[in-house]
Amino acid sequence: EAIGDLLHVDSRLWLTLRPLLLRPGLLTVEYLAGKRARFVPPFRLYLVISVFLFVLVWHLPGAAQPPFRLSDPASIERAIAATSTALAQKLAELGRSGTGAVRQQIAELELRLDELRRMRDAPAQSGTFCDQAQFSLFGSVALEATLRQSCHKIAADRGAGLERAFLDNLPRMMFVFLPILALVNKVLYLRPQRYYVEHLLFFVHLHVFVFLVLSLVMLGNRALAIVPRFQPPAIASAAIWIAVLAYAYLAMRRVYGQGRVMTFLKFGILLFAYTISLGITMVGTVLYSALTL
Repeated sequence: EAIGDLLHVDSRLWLTLRPLLLRPGLLTVEYLAGKRARFVPPFRLYLVISVFLFVLVWHLPGAAQPPFRLSDPASIERAIAATSTALAQKLAELGRSGTGAVRQQIAELELRLDELRRMRDAPAQSGTFCDQAQFSLFGSVALEATLRQSCHKIAADRGAGLERAFLDNLPRMMFVFLPILALVNKVLYLRPQRYYVEHLLFFVHLHVFVFLVLSLVMLGNRALAIVPRFQPPAIASAAIWIAVLAYAYLAMRRVYGQGRVMTFLKFGILLFAYTISLGITMVGTVLYSALTL
């Protein structure tokens, strides 16, 4: 169904994306005003765009790089062999002409070789850590055993299983994250009273916009990767996220109708709550993913 919505030229999806992208908050206002017939229902829109995003995350090379997996064992062995060969060549060169530059290069190669060997031996070291670590939590023996078992699994495959589980659980995490944000916003906007679902609708539309931006950024990075030696300026990434923050602020103003100063203050509080909630839910997702390996 998501593919059908994305590919059908006359679908309501394209009529919905225009106000979503160009007029922050308008789609939420229109929906709350009862003007819904020509737009995709909010949760269907969220599902369609999130499916598109997470398909990219899973299948676009280099799109997602969770920090859970150690380097591939075969790659490490090749790097060790190449570094060892380079080190032998530099040692031979040192015997012929012992310059300071050659000595510096030898020292760097030796440090690199030590680092690679530590990475190669990491699973065995991690296994020892898993055996010795104290996983007692809330006095639960069963939970301790599960955590220790998960630790061994993560060490055995160098975090590959944890990466897969995390990416698989990430969409589910968002279904917990959005209601938390809606609750924060309900506290910020006690007067006039609004239904909780109105705040939830605001964040659904806002995250559809964020998902679209992330998708376009990933596709853009992939397209630029084929251009030899081209690196987009660092300011481009900053500009994109400044634009996202500006969009969120303008959407809050349009949906809730308060002045610039009050909206800015509430936006700051919401941004702080967003950061804390995202951190907590991400940690929770990692722990859940580890426990269900």
